[in-house]
Amino acid sequence: MKRYESDEFDLNEGDVITSIVDGMPNIYFSERVHTLVQRSMSKLVIIKMLGRKIKFNTLCSKLHAICRPTCTFQLMDLNNDYYIVKFQTKEDYEKALTKGPWVIYGQSLTMQPWSLLFSTQEEYSMQVVVWIRLPCFPSAWYKRRLPEAVGNLIGQVVRVDDNTENGY
Repeated sequence: MKRYESDEFDLNEGDVITSIVDGMPNIYFSERVHTLVQRSMSKLVIIKMLGRKIKFNTLCSKLHAICRPTCTFQLMDLNNDYYIVKFQTKEDYEKALTKGPWVIYGQSLTMQPWSLLFSTQEEYSMQVVVWIRLPCFPSAWYKRRLPEAVGNLIGQVVRVDDNTENGY
């Protein structure tokens, strides 16, 4: 397994602008810094267990076992039982978001891409990636576009299962 690589960056002259306004210190960061920070957030996934909580180290170990990333990842706990997972590769990031559903000790694990609008103040996020089964859908109709059309009635389809796409 590959080691974690840091995404730290150097600050250039003009990247940090400080001033005093009404006796209070103000700090601003350049557009370059904003871009670098956003780029570093591009492989973050927000997760939350639905059901009972488990310990941090157990969650980290179980995530590694079920997601099987090619590189190490970082896990950080947040408020309100949310966690951030920072993947090192786009492949690991996409696999975590699309290859579920993920279950740990019988508890569902929600995963969603990080966004600027995310807040830990919400008990549950407004958007989550969910796995939908169509148990009575005729097998002859298991062509990619048909289950996708059904799924699009509910929300945006992220992925159609490979077995479904192959008619199994």
